[in-house]
Amino acid sequence: MKKHIPNSITLGNLLLGLLGIIQIFQGNYTTAILLCLGGMFLDFFDGLAARLLGVSGELGKQLDSLADVVSFGVFPGLLFWHIGYYYFEVGIMAYSGLFITLMSAYRLAKFNIDTRQTDQFLGMPTPAGMLFISSIVWVAITQKGSFWYELLYQSLFYPVMALLIGGLLVSEIPLLALKFKNYKIKDNAFRYSLIGGVALLILILGIKSVPFIIPLYLVLSVFSNVVKR
Repeated sequence: MKKHIPNSITLGNLLLGLLGIIQIFQGNYTTAILLCLGGMFLDFFDGLAARLLGVSGELGKQLDSLADVVSFGVFPGLLFWHIGYYYFEVGIMAYSGLFITLMSAYRLAKFNIDTRQTDQFLGMPTPAGMLFISSIVWVAITQKGSFWYELLYQSLFYPVMALLIGGLLVSEIPLLALKFKNYKIKDNAFRYSLIGGVALLILILGIKSVPFIIPLYLVLSVFSNVVKR
């Protein structure tokens, strides 16, 4: 029975992603985002459960990517399109959000055959792309009149953001992965800096800090690469 536990957690991620998509089409953006954040939580624990139980395998790896392409690929693309087209009424430009879905699918297929991403990522992981889009939407609809709210009224913002995120997803830029081989400060300085920076942002800015978490992650990853070289 234990070999089915990680796969069940993965299917839970997929289910929450599907429910989130349904909520998008009903215009319940906050509920949709909360559901997919729940999927991201499960996505973290399915791999952990597989390693703890000693049941990691090819089936789980493939199933994980199939679930991720829905929760972290289809979901953010549709969210960006739907809120742009129906809520902010920017017209055809909102369809550029679907580029995020295409690049997410490409990245996940690439990840499955790439043996270089054991202790770091090459390109931005799909959950990070989903989190970035979701956080912008979340802040915009909960803080009307905010910077992000006004920005989502600009039609050119959609293709620019889609190209940026899509490019980062399929890029070869080495990025930090929160995978600890040990807990020494010397070996994990940038990982601890990321965790501390996120906590500080949330403490200072509250919900408004969320869209800045991914840029912080990218900046620290670049500095980490410079130091290693």
